[in-house]
Amino acid sequence: GEVAFLSGVSTGLGRETALLFASEGADLVLTARRPDTIDVIAAEVRAIGRRCLPLVADITNVADCESATAAAVTA
Repeated sequence: GEVAFLSGVSTGLGRETALLFASEGADLVLTARRPDTIDVIAAEVRAIGRRCLPLVADITNVADCESATAAAVTA
């Protein structure tokens, strides 16, 4: 029943972490710089049966972080 906010989920460890959290029952807010891959990972999370909010964001950019946080809180 928890919500995890994960960044850098496009590939590799980030993707695997997202899928692990989802398989353990967490809903996810996902951020990545690549819109093509984040949509694929969001679909994988939803296939597990969890809710997911995919956001394109660069965590090295303060404005992106603020926007992503606001979107997560709103959702």
